[in-house]
Amino acid sequence: ASDPRVLARVNRHYKTGAKLPEQTIQKLCATKKIFAATELQAQLFYSAADQLYHSNLPLPGDITSSLEEVQNKFHTLPYVPGTAYHLRFSHLVGYGARYYSYLMARSVASAIWQYSFQENPYCGEA
Repeated sequence: ASDPRVLARVNRHYKTGAKLPEQTIQKLCATKKIFAATELQAQLFYSAADQLYHSNLPLPGDITSSLEEVQNKFHTLPYVPGTAYHLRFSHLVGYGARYYSYLMARSVASAIWQYSFQENPYCGEA
């Protein structure tokens, strides 16, 4: 949750029941927005890499140089030579060219929140 109204209602220490101070809740919610642009950029890069690996084969080069090209195109963080990030990105297998749907789901969820719950997160009519 990143809405202070929601966090204020559900936050409790599991043993004592003590709530976090309002200032702490506000800071926590603010931190959720700090790297939002970088996070979105990373998701776009992951989606582009997924599409690359599951599209027209053969690739224009080996999988690592292809990933480097995609990262340089879709991300502001430069590719680090000698790394093999794609070997640790397990979603490449499970999603099978559908990783972009994660971004679509986030977009739809955001639209639902803004339309139905932004004014009142506990709206019973939404």
